[in-house]
Amino acid sequence: MRSYQDLMSKLFIASTCICTVLLPWHFFVPLVGCFVLFFWLLSGNWKEKWTNIRSTPMIFLWVIFYALFAIGMLWTENKSEGWSVLTLKLSLFIFPVIFASTRFTPGVSQILLLLFLLGLFTCGLFLLARAIITWQSTGENVFYYEALTGGIMHPSYLSLYYVVGIMIIFHSVIFQKAKTKMRIGASLLIAFFLLMIYLIASKTGLISMGIMLVFYTAFPMVYFRKYILGISCFILLVVGFYTAKKYFHELSDRIETFMEVVESKQKIDPTTTESNRIRILLWQADLAVFEKHMMLGVGTGDVEDELLKEYATRGMTGAISEKLNAHNQFYQTGIAIGILGLIVMVLVFLAAFIHGIRKKFGFISLFTFLLLVNMFPESFLQLAAGVLFIGFFYSLILFSLDRRQLTPFKALSPLFS
Repeated sequence: MRSYQDLMSKLFIASTCICTVLLPWHFFVPLVGCFVLFFWLLSGNWKEKWTNIRSTPMIFLWVIFYALFAIGMLWTENKSEGWSVLTLKLSLFIFPVIFASTRFTPGVSQILLLLFLLGLFTCGLFLLARAIITWQSTGENVFYYEALTGGIMHPSYLSLYYVVGIMIIFHSVIFQKAKTKMRIGASLLIAFFLLMIYLIASKTGLISMGIMLVFYTAFPMVYFRKYILGISCFILLVVGFYTAKKYFHELSDRIETFMEVVESKQKIDPTTTESNRIRILLWQADLAVFEKHMMLGVGTGDVEDELLKEYATRGMTGAISEKLNAHNQFYQTGIAIGILGLIVMVLVFLAAFIHGIRKKFGFISLFTFLLLVNMFPESFLQLAAGVLFIGFFYSLILFSLDRRQLTPFKALSPLFS
């Protein structure tokens, strides 16, 4: 019996590893995720699992959050869309429960982190190779934004993946007692990930990258008096943005358009489809719908229908033609399941942020903050890439991984060693 449970546990770990490396190719993850659940159920050790869950009270906020979407089915009219939403968000329930019950060893934790970086690296190589082949065969420039990431992932989501990849390298290698060769290799990988972020050219991704580098400028100097490391991050930030603005013209144009919208005082044309302007219109419409249905929300499956009605009232033909969602996860959740659901969602991430500070686990606090930043301009939990990144990878780090691997100068052995 014991050997059987050990086998199931090993298969559970193996399927978790496969999911981790496939995260940038997120459309494969749900299938492999079924095996993660299957082997977790068969691995037994329920007493230990329940003990781990009880020692992780944050998990109950995740369960309540998903339960509120299930309850929201009671008053939704669009049942088919409601079931689609519940199915999509199932990862926010299953994976957090699984990982809250599991504690991975330092060795397994290192492997999982390496596999995530490997997935990002291979994804980047594929995107660049595809862009080069397209350019050579057709002369078309597909090295930027959606043209680069098409068929794989929305640019904003993939940018955040790469930002978190850089964070992992900092915490697992740069901040650890790694050998010089390992630090050089890690630095080259950081440079490659930064290149991908610039080419993807997501404004939210660039903001997230800027926040991260500002953090790594101050963090080493204030807490560990690593002035050279902090200054290096600052130089990387300045040189990176200067280089991008000068040589990545598409990126520079997107930033200039964004600044024009921010500084403009002219009334926005409701028929526009320009991403910056239309977001302002969307948020105004979101607020109007949320105020009408603040207590219970419109129901799990009726958000899009109610938003389209509001868009029509405001003459937002561009938003209607694109069938745009709220483009803000806070509004998206509040409109769906009301003020209580919004509060619970905020508590899910606020609890993790505070937990990171209390336990001196800065990685998870920064990760949480960046997730919240990305939730403002995007309905991050409306696409599989966002749901899986939070439900699978974020909860994996929050609950299961050996934290010493991501805690400065405390890992048993640095990544890549």
